[in-house]
Amino acid sequence: MMTCAPLNSGLSEPTDPRSEPAPSARGRPLRVLLVEDEVIVAWDIAETLKRLGYVIVGMADNGEQALRLAETLTPDLILMDIRLNGVLDGIECARLIRERTGRGVIYLTAHADLATMERAAATEPLGYVFKPFSQESLRSALQRAVGVG
Repeated sequence: MMTCAPLNSGLSEPTDPRSEPAPSARGRPLRVLLVEDEVIVAWDIAETLKRLGYVIVGMADNGEQALRLAETLTPDLILMDIRLNGVLDGIECARLIRERTGRGVIYLTAHADLATMERAAATEPLGYVFKPFSQESLRSALQRAVGVG
């Protein structure tokens, strides 16, 4: 099981010089909360985000932890897997996050069936990244979510 807690983002690997992330309104790198229940996938996404210059402020593997972290860490963006461990799935968690914080999410999913996508669309997501993802698809989804590219 993945540890679900804020991360110390003081140390990071060099960013990809070809891809500067969109800065937030405060001129700093965007802060991302990553919600993914598969540990290996989560760490792969986290490393990709770091290479792109984003700051990972926290990681969660279930909806309950994600909701708490979204409320306390106030990330700029939330990457949310649709299928999660625990009582809340990613779609219900995203709905609650929007309701409580006003923040939308970018869904990470390998599940693109019509019923799932209709449920997800009802939460007004900022975008989708389909697994398996590429660095470019992740970068594009993040940039679209903040209105760049």
